[in-house]
Amino acid sequence: IPSRAIGHVNVGTEVLLNIAAFPKAKYGAIQGRIASLSTQTSPLGELERRYGRQSPTEPVYTAKVALPSQTIGVAQEAKSFLPGMEVDAELILEGRKIWEWMFDPFQTMGS
Repeated sequence: IPSRAIGHVNVGTEVLLNIAAFPKAKYGAIQGRIASLSTQTSPLGELERRYGRQSPTEPVYTAKVALPSQTIGVAQEAKSFLPGMEVDAELILEGRKIWEWMFDPFQTMGS
């Protein structure tokens, strides 16, 4: 989690995971919750050494996500998640509805 976003993230924050091996358009996103957060940032080169991916340009915190299941249904068959699968994570930081976002400026002006 980028250091600029960590102030809005807590244990229990909802996360939507998109696993490259199971495209979101076909299988949907997998919902989870943050189970633990590191209390210190990872050194900038650590992620590259650990996972072979390009390092982020800012300090990051590590989060572990709890999933309701370790499998996804594929053609009436459960497929397991495997170590090394590419995953994108989306943090759900606010639970406001779209209309609340739209009318927020008007509510602010009225108060």
